[in-house]
Amino acid sequence: SLLRAADAYNDGRAIDRFDASLGLVGLVLTGATLLSAGAAAPAKASVAAIKTAKRADALSPGMLRYLKSNLNKSVDVEQALKLIRAESKKGWLAGALGPRIQRVINKSVDQKQIRAFSDELIELGKTLEKAGLENSLYLVKHLDGAQDMARLTRVTKAMGPETALSFRLFGKGSFRFLTKISKSGLRLTRALRL
Repeated sequence: SLLRAADAYNDGRAIDRFDASLGLVGLVLTGATLLSAGAAAPAKASVAAIKTAKRADALSPGMLRYLKSNLNKSVDVEQALKLIRAESKKGWLAGALGPRIQRVINKSVDQKQIRAFSDELIELGKTLEKAGLENSLYLVKHLDGAQDMARLTRVTKAMGPETALSFRLFGKGSFRFLTKISKSGLRLTRALRL
């Protein structure tokens, strides 16, 4: 939780910067200041899948570097945690991160950077929502950054529900083989494997 991270940071204890930054970005992305209601669900799905993949050690080194770089550019985690701690000491949080804390966190966010990053996360979230949780974790481990995120979106649009099967059979080669394989070919391969 962000409150625990804020307490730990302000007490000089170690925190997981990645997890705290991702939590802050997730909170900002779901706030009304940046997104319409229709974009909040994919943003949440994307952040949740990334958190789960990180905990499962399923993020590629390239994707981890990409995410850390964008998180560092998007939010000043130290400033945000200090502000959260200050607000919690005033007793205004009352156990929940509400609209007041949203405004506080927005003070530590680079709005231009977060908008660019959020567009990528929203697209990834839409793609992962279609794939479902189990497939999402499998697909995320094949991503190395923004270019792969965009490629996954294109593959998913072309392959639909067969996307996960494509990645199980061809791995990251699914990006290259997109123009060479068809949905019916994947269905035939699935039938032969059974």
